[in-house]
Amino acid sequence: MNEITGPLELRDDYTSIIVSYSTGIDSTGALAKALELAKKLPRKTKKFLLYCDTGMEYKINTGLFYQVAKAFKLVPVLLQNEKTFLDILLERQKWPDMKNRWCTSYLKTGVTDKWIRANRHMLGERVLFITGERRDESPRRAKYPELDWQSTTLKTERKGRFICHWYRPVLDFEKGKMFEYGKKLHIPPHPCYEYVNRCSCMFCVFMMDKHTIENMKNHPQDAQKWLQAELKINHTWKNKMSLNKLWNENCEEAPMNIIV
Repeated sequence: MNEITGPLELRDDYTSIIVSYSTGIDSTGALAKALELAKKLPRKTKKFLLYCDTGMEYKINTGLFYQVAKAFKLVPVLLQNEKTFLDILLERQKWPDMKNRWCTSYLKTGVTDKWIRANRHMLGERVLFITGERRDESPRRAKYPELDWQSTTLKTERKGRFICHWYRPVLDFEKGKMFEYGKKLHIPPHPCYEYVNRCSCMFCVFMMDKHTIENMKNHPQDAQKWLQAELKINHTWKNKMSLNKLWNENCEEAPMNIIV
């Protein structure tokens, strides 16, 4: 049976598994499930831990990523677009939004797919790509399938044989379960969970305002870059809300010009 047209189901003969890791608790839960699954795969199956640095990450993330990769004997893959979040923001003169999530397409999905395509010869013919989305995070994620075809799959054998399944093993789990997985793996929660509810980009446009304020207070030097960028492009971080306004109204540091 053709591997592309046949039934879509988890296999026991993957040549490689790739765990997308953000250093957040959900991707830690996905890692735990991946490690469980890996026990059932051949010893020769290659195991990778992949992290995308968008340029708007917490400074400790890279170190945490390499620590986890080393602890579980996974091959670390750190990816960065040639242009960072700031580079693209200044070029486009506009922040991303729900209709145009260029941050994800350029800085995460795009670089991941490019790396997979460039390394098919190393990954082998059958790859499992694992991510940590959960349905209760958003209506959009609630619609995700647990198992799907990843876009790098070759639909014909003209360029060779290569399938890549996209597995979301924690879709139906609650957030509390993710913290439990972290404890089992002896991976402490990211420090940002002390004051925000998600380990996303530091000033993600989808972050609640109150959590952005906390990031500003805890990382004022990092905040300056994005405050200045917002002023430069003259486009507010969110519709009817600017980073500068949040800063001026809530942070103790010297006030900056406000965009309203």
